[in-house]
Amino acid sequence: MDFTRVTRFQQSVPGGWDAYPDYQQKASIYREFLARVDLAPHAAALPPPLRRLVEEPVPVSSWIPEAHSCGLFLAMADVLGSDAAFVTHSYESNRALLSGPAYGFLFKLLGARTVLKGARTRWGQLHRGITMDVTWGDTRNEASLIMHFPEHLLPPLLLRSYATAFRAALEVAGASAVEVRVGDAAATSAQFHAAWK
Repeated sequence: MDFTRVTRFQQSVPGGWDAYPDYQQKASIYREFLARVDLAPHAAALPPPLRRLVEEPVPVSSWIPEAHSCGLFLAMADVLGSDAAFVTHSYESNRALLSGPAYGFLFKLLGARTVLKGARTRWGQLHRGITMDVTWGDTRNEASLIMHFPEHLLPPLLLRSYATAFRAALEVAGASAVEVRVGDAAATSAQFHAAWK
């Protein structure tokens, strides 16, 4: 297996797999994604930090370096063979994670606007270091989410993946006709535009 996306990511992030150790992600996310794309047959070809996470998955309540989770997601994209397939995979995985017992009932109870109002806090329950803020649009059913992160930690494909997470959260909260797109993006920030009914 040729992990082209993984190699490019490792080379682009200052410090490679040791980059930004204080930036972490809850293991439940990568575990949900792994449930849908089996990396085990390809584990031997992965860099050692990623191979360990595949061969010996850590508990869902653990925290892993964000750089490692990004590497795993890009490895899944390499296995799936296209960016489009990975974006679809991301949506399905995020929808399953957010509609499950840990979040589903709460999101439905709160509704879309309230979920977004508390997005910064809920984001912090799954991510350490990367920050997110919400600004409101011209109508009641529009918002922008702005993420700040270290240089090159989130490549464009993973930003598209995050857009599916925001879409899934709004849908689980009861919104319909949800559209979330990546707007302005740079090496250390990205803006997402959300609209729904």
